[in-house]
Amino acid sequence: MWNLPKEDHQNQVVPPGDYEYEYILCIGTCTKPELIKTFKVKITVQDPCANPTFSSPGANAPEYTITDSAKTFTLDPKYTIDPSWCPGELVIMAPGIEENVSVD
Repeated sequence: MWNLPKEDHQNQVVPPGDYEYEYILCIGTCTKPELIKTFKVKITVQDPCANPTFSSPGANAPEYTITDSAKTFTLDPKYTIDPSWCPGELVIMAPGIEENVSVD
């Protein structure tokens, strides 16, 4: 298995897709056809962000009753995405208090 650095994915150095390489292997001076063999290798580069894994505080997380809009709460466990460098979007629905809700 080949692992490409995240920078290669993010910068599209090696975009997802199928790549086929042909190799020629020869013995000696490569002048005798019977000593020359050709073979192909197909490599599939998958997008690691196509199916990221998300985690959230979940159903067992404590329930928060906010009475002081200046107070902050830390959700535990935190929201995460794996791989951590994949783009993601967290949408919080807080009707009537949207201006007081932020995520860091």
